[in-house]
Amino acid sequence: MSFTKSNGKLIIRDNTKTKSSKRSLPLEPIVKSFLLELKEKQEKNKELCGDSYNQEYLEYICVDNCGNLIRPDYVTETFLKLLKKKKLKIIRNSTHLYIKK
Repeated sequence: MSFTKSNGKLIIRDNTKTKSSKRSLPLEPIVKSFLLELKEKQEKNKELCGDSYNQEYLEYICVDNCGNLIRPDYVTETFLKLLKKKKLKIIRNSTHLYIKK
């Protein structure tokens, strides 16, 4: 699955570029436990939101409390806003990111 933006719109592709790119990986018990807890939380949110819960992304993991897909750039965008609010600066070099007051 891949996400891209085009003209401000999120485009979701549910397939890989080539057949050889598709893989199955073993699921670690801690990851399984986390995913089951997340599914339970999403089911509770679905009940609480009722008809307002977005039904379009029920098969997705990364959704917010109302079932809306979390944008791929959400974490980066939110992190940068937090840095700006706290008046912190980002210093980058070729391999690392540093935060400075």
